[in-house]
Amino acid sequence: MDKRPSAELLAGQRVLDLTEEKGCYFCAKILGDLGAEVTRVERPGTHRDYWWWAYNHGKTLAHLDIEKETDKVLRLIREADFLVESFPPGYLEHLGLGFSVLHRVNPRLIMTSITPFGQTGPCADLKASDLEIMATSGALLGMGDPDRPPVRISFPQSYLIASAEAAVGTLIALYQREATGEGQHVDVSAQESVLTLLSGGPRHQETVPAAKRMGRYAGIPAHVRPKGAEVKYRHPKEPLLWECSDGHIAFWMHFGQRGAHNSGALLKYMKMDGDLPDILRDIDWETIDPEQTTPEDMAKIWDAFTRFFARRTHRELYQISLKERIERAQQLLER
Repeated sequence: MDKRPSAELLAGQRVLDLTEEKGCYFCAKILGDLGAEVTRVERPGTHRDYWWWAYNHGKTLAHLDIEKETDKVLRLIREADFLVESFPPGYLEHLGLGFSVLHRVNPRLIMTSITPFGQTGPCADLKASDLEIMATSGALLGMGDPDRPPVRISFPQSYLIASAEAAVGTLIALYQREATGEGQHVDVSAQESVLTLLSGGPRHQETVPAAKRMGRYAGIPAHVRPKGAEVKYRHPKEPLLWECSDGHIAFWMHFGQRGAHNSGALLKYMKMDGDLPDILRDIDWETIDPEQTTPEDMAKIWDAFTRFFARRTHRELYQISLKERIERAQQLLER
């Protein structure tokens, strides 16, 4: 096992960053943070805002017009280990810089392409903004009130997510190159990257309940969380850790549309245990308003779930989550 610090894992590796989309800067930034030497190629006069500085910090700049100076680009590619780009499919081929050409110039080169919908397929030539990627990936399906159109996620994230997936794909290609000596073309779709993040991995629609918009109460407001409850918080937006009989389990207790299925499913097992308080019997999980729930009642809810998890092992809870299709309860954490 490699014992080097993460900042040195790619020491000596050279990255050529030709990305255009703002979020796509992030892929080469990750490789740079792992120790690679990153050269960013861009046209003179490129606008620089705070986003640009955040994701291009530590990179060496090379001012080139790749449409007019392909010979200089090829010289850089001969010495590079990685090329990261986000041009529309076919653009680099038109310039004589497609992967087949670059592979002949540098057989060890790993070329990573980040596009909205990938290099092939019926949508490959379509352009897409962050909003369109979030919509076509299904991210917006759960955002907003159930009886209204979806709302967009405020901060642009899709190309950052795609860049993170691109960095992972690039490292996998590096592992393969260490074994074969050959580089390859890594094809990254922003839509598929967001879809994979949302689903926790590829899945078929028929295996999970139909998604619904979650409304206001997708989570639990901090001011109504009971004090002293046997729940460990890592971060307000991360799953809650509950104690089980042999460690901890991550379970996101949500109110409203998002949490109705998961919480309702667990009530059946509380009833089987003979430990289903009256307050839980009377809750409509789709409409309950946690901001209107008293701290005393919230404490009773919390305590019931705490006792339920404490009675069972990792394996038992995992089997329940599979049977009842409780997604977040499948994230078992040992502490």
